Amino acid sequence: MFMLKIWLLIAYFACNILTVLGADNNCPMPCPHIMEPVCASDGEEFRSFSNRCLLRAYNECERERDREAFGEVDSNNCEDQQWL
Repeated sequence: MFMLKIWLLIAYFACNILTVLGADNNCPMPCPHIMEPVCASDGEEFRSFSNRCLLRAYNECERERDREAFGEVDSNNCEDQQWL
């Protein structure tokens, strides 16, 4: 259990360091498999992400460049949405 916590912390910090450094191509972005639900919107639609790192990864690696980035919003907006 202790090693799992260490691994998750390393994965979390690796994700944040890549974001801060602004690496030209940090895709695919490593994210921990932690369920900490995040509701986000790009101004047109709402989406649910399993955690904040996956939200950042979607914005950096999968989002169409002509669309606004998804930003975190109140979780009540995503109750019946599909998880990403």
